[in-house]
Amino acid sequence: ALAINQIDIAAMMDDFGIGKMEKEKQSQSKFPESVFLDLDLKIKEIDYKDDSLRNFSTVLHADDNRLSISDLEADLPFGKVRLNLEMDQYQNENITYRGAVRLDIDSLSVDRLMELEAFGIPGNRELMPQPVKNAGKKETRAFPDNFTIGLTVKADYLAYRNAEIENLDLAIDYSPEKTDLKKLKFDFLDGIVDVYGHISGGNGNSHPGYLYSKADELDIRTLFSSFDNFNQDKFTAENSSGKISWVSHYYFELGNSMVPVRNSNLWIMNINVHEAEFDRVEPIEKTLFFVGHKSKDKMMISRLNINAMLVRDKLYFRDVLMNDNISNLDVFGEVDLDDRSMDLGLEISLSDLFFRTKKRRIVQTEEGEVDLENDSKLFLNLSGPLTDHKLKLMSRRKFDKARDGLNREIRKAETAFRERQNRPE
Repeated sequence: ALAINQIDIAAMMDDFGIGKMEKEKQSQSKFPESVFLDLDLKIKEIDYKDDSLRNFSTVLHADDNRLSISDLEADLPFGKVRLNLEMDQYQNENITYRGAVRLDIDSLSVDRLMELEAFGIPGNRELMPQPVKNAGKKETRAFPDNFTIGLTVKADYLAYRNAEIENLDLAIDYSPEKTDLKKLKFDFLDGIVDVYGHISGGNGNSHPGYLYSKADELDIRTLFSSFDNFNQDKFTAENSSGKISWVSHYYFELGNSMVPVRNSNLWIMNINVHEAEFDRVEPIEKTLFFVGHKSKDKMMISRLNINAMLVRDKLYFRDVLMNDNISNLDVFGEVDLDDRSMDLGLEISLSDLFFRTKKRRIVQTEEGEVDLENDSKLFLNLSGPLTDHKLKLMSRRKFDKARDGLNREIRKAETAFRERQNRPE
């Protein structure tokens, strides 16, 4: 057993010249041919640059073939880490790793963590991995084939920039065959987010994956403020409020460089917006002004249900029925995420706009009453670049033809979705 009161890692590295040795000298260093070690190690404090570990303890075992780190525990500035790790054939190129890591976090600011010199930012930039030009060389494996590990993280509170999450529960198992996200659950924006999924490993050039996500009752205003209004100024924390929930299934493929395979995106989403208010939102005001509604009323939405499908780089949606205090409307269409353009059809109730009183519309909205099918209607097309789209009137015939064309594309995508669901991994 060995008990140490305090160690300064940075000072030791300077004393022994670690980090300054030439690569040739580093490559010559190796373990003795015959090794046997059993060590119960306890260190009260380990300092490195501007951070430290406290109450470090572990049991080390080494022989000629295996090195193990058992029951490692240490107090971090923001919580506690526990680790078990074994390395077989650690003295040759056939080395394999297996282990388990558990991290318990009390409270952590990711911004503060990234500022610490001990983590390589900003003082150790010369030690950080740099992009390597690999032109003409064979693409390397995305997933190491000698590593098996489980990671568990539980956190009471995490913050990054303006975003805050609580009660994080994360469990990931990694093996050469599969990365399994068994659980990712946390409280966010006054609601709950739940995610699970997997990515296949193997020796192929393509790695299929799947992610399921579900969110309940997230606060829209806090969502916009947490992500700086998503770098746009139309819908913001100042003019938008309400709740949003969703369920989604996302199928994708990654290449060996971990870049998504462009033509393999398939994402099914159901999004619910409810108890929402939008005050002086420019796209809404412009659309209502175009059809002759001059009053700039605050839009109150009782419920908005969106069924959407992302196929490659196109986002399709149909029968998006919005029940609001100004005019019920139905939307369908597509958004090209690559070209950043849209082509939407809007069916708007003229009866709501011009023949029903504001009081009546508010009552209908609160009660969830929708009578768009029997109302007098106006048909619009909204198309062009996302930042400079144009509105124009459509005839009922062209409107129905456009909807039929969209339905055909969606049916193709739905068939592809079912095929992906039934495809063995």
